[in-house]
Amino acid sequence: PVEGRGVDHGDTVVLDLERSEKGGRDSFSGESGEKESRPLFDKHNDVSIELGAKSNPPGFDEQLLGLEVGATKSFVIHYPQDYPIGELANTDVSYTVTVKGIKRRVVPELDDEFAKDLGDFDTLDALKARVREDLEHEAKHAAERDVRGELMKQLAARVPFEVPASMVERELERRLEDFARRLIDQHVDPRQAGIDWNAFRDSQRDVAREAVAA
Repeated sequence: PVEGRGVDHGDTVVLDLERSEKGGRDSFSGESGEKESRPLFDKHNDVSIELGAKSNPPGFDEQLLGLEVGATKSFVIHYPQDYPIGELANTDVSYTVTVKGIKRRVVPELDDEFAKDLGDFDTLDALKARVREDLEHEAKHAAERDVRGELMKQLAARVPFEVPASMVERELERRLEDFARRLIDQHVDPRQAGIDWNAFRDSQRDVAREAVAA
C-alpha cells in the first residue's frame, strides 16, 4: 500500500468506476429490425487497474495521475477509429472514478540469490541462459505452427468440402467468448455494452468456417 502521495506511473489503483457512452450507440431490435439509440452505462466497485497495462483505455492512465485516496474525478475518453475492439472504435465514453487505494508492486533484486530461489541455478547468468533457451525453443515452435497453419489454410481453399455445421457453431461460440473476455479486460460489462450479439455472430461466420476448414 502507498500512503502520503497521489497516483504515479506503475501504481495499481483500486477504484470505483462508472462508465457511460456519450450519445449512446445504434443497435437493432424488434421484428422490424429498426435501429434504436441504446445508451451504455455500467458501474464497478473496487476495480484494480495497473497503470501502464496494455488493456487500459487510451489516455485513461494519464487521467489518474496525481489523484489521492478519496478523490473523485470525471473525464471523457475518445476511442480512436482504429481501436481493436470495434464496438468501442470512434466513440466517446464518460468515466467517473473514485480512488479507494493505491498500491505499488515490490519485486526482488535480480541477483544470484534470486536465481537460487527459483530453482537449480547457481548464478543469475545461469538463470538467464535457461530463460533464453526456453524462449528460443518456443519461438522456433511458434514459427513452425505459423507455417503449418498457413499451409492448411491454402490447402482448405484448394480442396473444397462441406464443413460440419456443429464445428462451425463451436468456433463461433469460442470467438464470442474471446470477444467478451476482451471487453471485460477493458472493464466493460458484456451484458450492458449495447452490442447486437446476433449481428456480431453473423459477421464472424465466414471467418469461423475458414478456420474450421483449415
